[in-house]
Amino acid sequence: MPALRAGNACPLRSFLNKLVLTSIRCAVPRPIIACTVLGLVITGAACTWALADTTSAGGTSWPSEPPADCPFPRSESLAGIVFTGRHAEYTGADTWYPSWAADGNLYSPWTDGQANGLGSNSGGDDATTGHATILGSDPLNLVITNQGVFKSSPGPYLKNFGEQAYFVNIPSKFIAKDGRSLWLCYAANFSSGWGGITFQSRPPGSRYGLCLQEARLLIPGEVPPRK
Repeated sequence: MPALRAGNACPLRSFLNKLVLTSIRCAVPRPIIACTVLGLVITGAACTWALADTTSAGGTSWPSEPPADCPFPRSESLAGIVFTGRHAEYTGADTWYPSWAADGNLYSPWTDGQANGLGSNSGGDDATTGHATILGSDPLNLVITNQGVFKSSPGPYLKNFGEQAYFVNIPSKFIAKDGRSLWLCYAANFSSGWGGITFQSRPPGSRYGLCLQEARLLIPGEVPPRK
């Protein structure tokens, strides 16, 4: 089966392993590291479901609305986060936690959907968790392969981001040299349409699957890109 890649090449030249990102709960910058280790690899076909948007309409600033009782002070070094408008989506499964290995590849679990025709479901006594290898250094041009599943139960959703965003993480391979440009990994809208309720795609490109959104952390005085 031929491998289909998403979008035009736009490689990042170097990466960091650390990042200060806005806290999910309080929208206040806190150090986080998103990492999952998975060592099982089974041969398989390359991913054939991918969609990328390589154009940028200027970007979208995400509102900072910490609750009144947030215990952390506002950051003095970061002023906000803006989504650039570039994004890519892969597969029809969720719960991806890409971990960057010494061989340069990303390895990740996944479930509740299909990767290259192989299915995994997290419900019931026969729940399974999938695993796969992610090849490439450009988030807009990745190949997902070596997918497999094993019996395992994977057991928070974010109300506004996504909407219904979950397993939100930042693959360290896709953090730029300046430490402020990055790609956010997540899935969203898992129950859109259920009970007549439709959820928005916030930011644009958010859907059920492996979503990658380019974002930039703003320093005080930095003006977000205009649409």
